[in-house]
Amino acid sequence: GGRYSVCSAVGVLPLSLQYGFAIVEKFLQGAHSIDQHFSSAPFEKNIPVLLGLLSVWNVSFLGYPARAILPYSQALEKLAPHIQQVS
Repeated sequence: GGRYSVCSAVGVLPLSLQYGFAIVEKFLQGAHSIDQHFSSAPFEKNIPVLLGLLSVWNVSFLGYPARAILPYSQALEKLAPHIQQVS
């Protein structure tokens, strides 16, 4: 589940049908780039680690059980449901 299912052949099929293969290639390049960053960046500068720690802090210490995703464009209207699905 999660991010890996989005990058699978089944996961990218809807993306490619909606946006075209060139966009899917950029999407997969971005996923590869963040994988490289995650495996090589020092802990204190590792973006996925820092975001995970912020999430734990917000839920465990601040008592925020949810986060707000506020798309600023009509083109991003499906972003919030997508993030909800992969979270």
